[in-house]
Amino acid sequence: MQRSLEQRMTIKFCVKLEKSAAETIPMLKKDFGVDCLSDRQIFRWHKAFAEGREYVNDENRAGRPSTSSSDDNVKRVRDLLNTDRRLSVCLIYETLDITKIIVHEIVSCTKILPLSQNFEIGVRIDTKVRTSLRSTWAVSLDDVTLNSGLSHKGRKDVICISSSESTIIKQKLQRRGFHLIEASGAGYKIMTVILGLADAYLLTKPTTFKWDTCAPHTILKSLGGDIVQFDDILQGARKSITYSLDENNCNKYGIIAYMQEDVLGDIVEALKTNFN
Repeated sequence: MQRSLEQRMTIKFCVKLEKSAAETIPMLKKDFGVDCLSDRQIFRWHKAFAEGREYVNDENRAGRPSTSSSDDNVKRVRDLLNTDRRLSVCLIYETLDITKIIVHEIVSCTKILPLSQNFEIGVRIDTKVRTSLRSTWAVSLDDVTLNSGLSHKGRKDVICISSSESTIIKQKLQRRGFHLIEASGAGYKIMTVILGLADAYLLTKPTTFKWDTCAPHTILKSLGGDIVQFDDILQGARKSITYSLDENNCNKYGIIAYMQEDVLGDIVEALKTNFN
């Protein structure tokens, strides 16, 4: 089921990139091999996303009890979170008069468990807000890296950004040949890099916090990637995002989450380029 959901997410991104179903099929077969969906299934999902479908999980079947995290509740929670990303679960369910369990089902939960100075366990759970209930875990300890079976899928020249990113930044990246995909939620955008749907996530503004990046950062590190400070990398200095009780919780220098060194290099070169 998890592999099927990853493929549906890939199909959805291909639709956003204006790839046809015929172009999407060989891409999926190359990435997923024997686990790839059938051509008929790919065409069906491609058509659904092209017609405006957002969710990649299956619809409730007739006879099955509807879940408490209905589309209406999901929309209400998302609308409230859009006003303030730092709202607590308690405040959400009290404000919307939704049970605490339902809010937990809807909201994406991210946790980081520091076990020692150089040891982190990251857990990322994406609920029905994005796909369906699933979990991804990773361990990063010096040279020891473990994760829940993730693997790098190769370069696609796709960068995930926020809709509020500056026009100049967008133009420079596009001139370098990158396709840009806009999405909301820092954790979600980093997960697109982890799942191989995008090569990087770039944010030049101080609008993310350590709790947004900590868990997906560990997963990314287990795959050989990293999250670096945007301002420093442009000055020729590389500084990874770090986590400490003594630090400011805001990622105030911007971030670049990436999987491959050559992608990071191309991004830096693109941003240093002046328009003629």
